Amino acid sequence: CHPDSVAVCQPGSVCVSQPGSVAMCQPGSVCVSQPGSVAMCQPGSVCVCQSGSVAVCQPGSVCVCQPGSVAVCQPGSVCVCQPGSFAVCQPGSFAVCQPGSVAVCQSGSVAVCQSGSVCVCQSGSVCVSQSGSVCVCQPGSVCVCQPGSVCVCQSGSVAVCQSGSVAVCQSGSVAVCHTNTPQNGSIVIGLKQQRS
Repeated sequence: CHPDSVAVCQPGSVCVSQPGSVAMCQPGSVCVSQPGSVAMCQPGSVCVCQSGSVAVCQPGSVCVCQPGSVAVCQPGSVCVCQPGSFAVCQPGSFAVCQPGSVAVCQSGSVAVCQSGSVCVCQSGSVCVSQSGSVCVCQPGSVCVCQPGSVCVCQSGSVAVCQSGSVAVCQSGSVAVCHTNTPQNGSIVIGLKQQRS
């Protein structure tokens, strides 16, 4: 796809979009979006988003977001966010956030935040923070804090703290830190409410 062009990638095709082009990726197609290009990923398509590209991932599509790319993950899409990528996860989407990636998780989305990633979990979203990740849990969100992770729990959020996790709980948040294995040993800072 040359600059200023629009390509419709039919099933079974592979499209490489150059800067300034737009690729419409139909089901069964594979799109590689280069810097400065935009990929519209329809259900059943796979998009590989290179640095500086933007992907709109429609329901049923899969986006692999390379460093420096931006993905808008619509309901029912799956985003694999590599280091240095940024994803906006809309309701009903699922994101796997690799080290160095940042995801903003909207209501109804689910994110698995791997080591070195940062997840901002908005109301109604669920974030699973693995060791070495940081989750900012906004009001109405639920964070499952695995060992070695840090959860910043804002007012109205709920954190489930497993063994070895750290929860920084602001006023009005709830931390569920069970005393039985494997969730003993969690650390809670500034806890206002706690359920054991």
